[in-house]
Amino acid sequence: MAATTPAARWPTQGEQSTLLFRVRVLRRRGPPRRVAPFPVINCADLNFLQFAYHERFVMTAALPTSHQDLLERPLFAHLATVRPDGSPQSSAMWFAWDGSRVRFTHTSARQKYRNLLAEGRVAFHVQDPANPYRTLEVRGRVESMDPDKDAAFYSELQHRYGLDFPVFDADVRVVIVVKPENYVAVDGGLTESETVALTKLLEGQKAPE
Repeated sequence: MAATTPAARWPTQGEQSTLLFRVRVLRRRGPPRRVAPFPVINCADLNFLQFAYHERFVMTAALPTSHQDLLERPLFAHLATVRPDGSPQSSAMWFAWDGSRVRFTHTSARQKYRNLLAEGRVAFHVQDPANPYRTLEVRGRVESMDPDKDAAFYSELQHRYGLDFPVFDADVRVVIVVKPENYVAVDGGLTESETVALTKLLEGQKAPE
């Protein structure tokens, strides 16, 4: 049975005030302070906003400067790959960003390595630990998977993440290089274009009589 879309409706006056408050908080940089957690917009409201402005999550070919720090900081990337049978697999990974490529460490003895041999398209998600509503999704392709001689790159990542320990699998360590193709930056649960659309709706539009 085909999924049905909730009927579009105009948010109530109270909902408009709540949504506008959320937008104003989103415009502040860094985690919100002295404010309640972001209210959740129900599906009908989101459907209405998207219907009114034809806005969806918009991918960009260039990394948004607003979210560049999420790749520069030692955060965890949730890397999604496709298993040979077509099912998804996701793992939390260390990574390094050099301004154009993302590098991961792995071993040639694990399933994820076999996944990438069969399908080089990947996506990963990074979340700001200080503001979990601020995230970055990166979609791209594996450019290379080469041996990590003496586990040199793995050791670099250990230092980056503050967890140095002896390496016992250096002989099977590899460096996975991913070339990003698209980015999806989200702040407060909304992309930049959705935030703009929501602002226009609440500040520049009037409810129909």
